[in-house]
This record gives sequence, structure tokens and C-alpha cells, in this order.
Amino acid sequence: MPGSWQTRQVEMEGWYATLAIDQDTAVEALSRDYQPYAHILTNIKGLVLDIGGGAGLAGAYMDPDTEYIVIDPSLSWTTERWAAIRRRLSPHRTEFNFVLGTGENLPFPSQSFDAALAFWSLNHASNPGQCIAEIHRILKPCGRALLVLEDMEPGWIDILQLVGQALMRKLGRPVRNPLNWGSAKDVIWRKLSGQPWPLQSDHQRIVERELVHWLHGQFRVVNRSWIGGFLSYELEA
Repeated sequence: MPGSWQTRQVEMEGWYATLAIDQDTAVEALSRDYQPYAHILTNIKGLVLDIGGGAGLAGAYMDPDTEYIVIDPSLSWTTERWAAIRRRLSPHRTEFNFVLGTGENLPFPSQSFDAALAFWSLNHASNPGQCIAEIHRILKPCGRALLVLEDMEPGWIDILQLVGQALMRKLGRPVRNPLNWGSAKDVIWRKLSGQPWPLQSDHQRIVERELVHWLHGQFRVVNRSWIGGFLSYELEA
């Protein structure tokens, strides 16, 4: 079972503080995580809220004219060390608007944003369902949302895709958007055995059927895909 939200938050902040010590390593790792989403982020316009957006690194991949706001419960992202990392990733967006707060209680008027992002932050929330309800509240009608989740268990259709990728590799064919859960044999064995899907200690487990329930009646699913190894939902309010 995951610990309390405060305990998980402290652990997460410690992990990122260690990562930020070596700027070269941090820039390489974070670029690898965000770059697969560049084709989505470049098409997001208007007023954008990044929930749990940390140091505002998603802004590096967005149009410089986009009005970009980050809300996060930690002030650790506002240090000079993270500012230096942000400048390396995003020379055109060296500053960003930062608001201290949580996704469960967004301090913004209803229907005020054109788009919202949640990169790996729902797994750190105390109440992910409430965060999604708040995202829907602050979005304008037909506003866009991008949710990126960690430690998500693949479904059987996803595992069939993994098997297909393994066959393509054997045939010497390139694989687009490779799935990185391990070998198809190991994944199938874990699925059949009923073992819990691996969960990072500072994360809250989110089951996809719960996620679908939270989205129902609030969002239209535009696209569900695995990008960079993470389950990603593109939504419309």
C-alpha cells in the first residue's frame, strides 16, 4: 500500500532533487520523457494549465506565445537549479507563471482555460478523481486535456500489441512507439498469475477502469495510446 500523500510527496521531491544535481543527466532524462509528446504540445494553444507541472518543462515544447501556467504543491521547482535546467530545455521560455496549490482544488474560475496538462502527476495526487473533476471545471467547452500516467497495467489488447512488436523485431522490421514492459512472455505470465502490476513507492495506484469511470460524462476520449512507455489520454471537455 502507498504511504500518505505527504510521505509520497517528500520521497518524490527527494528523487528529483538528486536528479537535478547533475544537470546534464537531468536534461537528458527529462528530454527523453517529454520529447515523445512534442507533436501534441506544439498544437496546444491559448491559456494552458499544467497540473503538477513542476519546473514548467512542458512549456519547452509549446508555442512561445502560449500563455502557460503551472500549479504544483512544492516550491522546490522554483529554485535556481531547476531554472538552469529549464533554460537549457527551453531557451525561448525561461520564465513561467507558478502557482502553489494542488490539482484537487484549483484556484481558478470555471471555464477559464483552453487546455490542461497532467504529466505523471495524477499518480502523485491524494485524490485523482477529484483532480479530473477540477480539470473539467476549469476548461472551456471543447477544451483539451492531456493525461499521462505511470505504472499502468496494460490490457490484453495492449499485450497483443507487445507480441506483435516482438514478431516485427524477429523479422527485422522497425518498431514504432516500442512498449517497454519487458518480454511478452513475462508480461503474459504476470497477467495470468494475477500479480499486482509494479508500483513505484511514491505513486498511488490508478486502475484504468477507475480512470474511465472518472472521465465518463465529463470528457470525450480523443485518443488513448502508450507514448514513451506511459499510458496517455487525449481528451476533449
